[in-house]
Amino acid sequence: MPTGLRECLDTGIGGMVETPGSAGRTTPRGVICLLTAGQVRGTLEVLVNVRLSDFLRQQVSLIVLRGCIYAPYGESDDSPKARRTGTVVVNLSSAVGVAERDWPE
Repeated sequence: MPTGLRECLDTGIGGMVETPGSAGRTTPRGVICLLTAGQVRGTLEVLVNVRLSDFLRQQVSLIVLRGCIYAPYGESDDSPKARRTGTVVVNLSSAVGVAERDWPE
């Protein structure tokens, strides 16, 4: 995994990882985090009735993505260079940007 990403290898622990500001009723949002070495796509639990941009501003420095795919730029999801993982913790200071995915998977 590139700098700024940490994979939770133990599925029991990965399901319990939360960040401050994400407690409460949430809705899953498909997001993509752009990094210097590639991109990670996954699902972010965002508080209900809160825009993604507002939610990200409330996060101190970390977000937790679930059902992730990390791929270098220009590589598809089924590329041998792509890596699937259950839970990833993203350090926002290492991210170039975060955007909501609105295309079908």
